[in-house]
Amino acid sequence: MLAPGGGGGEGGGTGTGGGGDVTTNPFTKGFAFVRRDDKQLYVTDTKRLRHRYRVTEGLNVHAPSLSNDGKRIVFVHAGDTDSELDVVSAKGGAVSTC
Repeated sequence: MLAPGGGGGEGGGTGTGGGGDVTTNPFTKGFAFVRRDDKQLYVTDTKRLRHRYRVTEGLNVHAPSLSNDGKRIVFVHAGDTDSELDVVSAKGGAVSTC
């Protein structure tokens, strides 16, 4: 389930990626980033800068890039022995391999 958060007194975000039940977040326009401490993908909406929404869970995420239309995020998912290019909706949902 996706929820606002992200630390620093703002609450801890939760979310899923790659399967499971997912509730979408209210993201409309903003940016994607990876937190150093948990290596997960987050989005923040320019209308709600204090709220961060975790988009992935349990992945080792690097180099996110938001699509021009702001609807998808492509990123590198680093595994134990290899890496893959994945994509997910900016509102959350299942992660797909490119």
